[in-house]
Amino acid sequence: MSIHLTKIKTPLGEMSAAATDRGICFLEYCDRKNFDAQLDDLLKGLGEGAEVCRSKYIDDLELQLDEYFSGHRKSFSVPVWSPSSSFYSNVWRELRGISYGETSAYSNIATNIHKPEAVRAVATAIGRNRVAILTPCHRVILRSGKVGQYAGGPQRKIKLLELENRFS
Repeated sequence: MSIHLTKIKTPLGEMSAAATDRGICFLEYCDRKNFDAQLDDLLKGLGEGAEVCRSKYIDDLELQLDEYFSGHRKSFSVPVWSPSSSFYSNVWRELRGISYGETSAYSNIATNIHKPEAVRAVATAIGRNRVAILTPCHRVILRSGKVGQYAGGPQRKIKLLELENRFS
């Protein structure tokens, strides 16, 4: 299995994308805090060398992101493959269940994965999400209704929520 890496330009900045033969395994803003550590963690975890090239999944991703940012797509059909611990996988699966235009709180995510006492661990898992937008961690806000943190930066989170007509 090889890992295909490329850069994708979006209205919110350049992103780095990676795919394997199983699907998209990485999508992050290139200027994100801890970007290099996230990418290194992925590559070590997969035990594969990366090659800079295109793949069908990345081509599909780029098209779907263009449609999303232009307001013509509310869900993504490109497969996401993000191997991790069962806890992180459960959190990320729950994030993918938050519909376009909706939000959820960290405590709701913890309750929904049957770990109501694990709110801080849920927040850590959300912060380590490697597939931004497709695994929509931007849809998780504070219980108070405030935007809260986002690894891509709070202004990007606000822009994504505005795009989805949640905050304006």
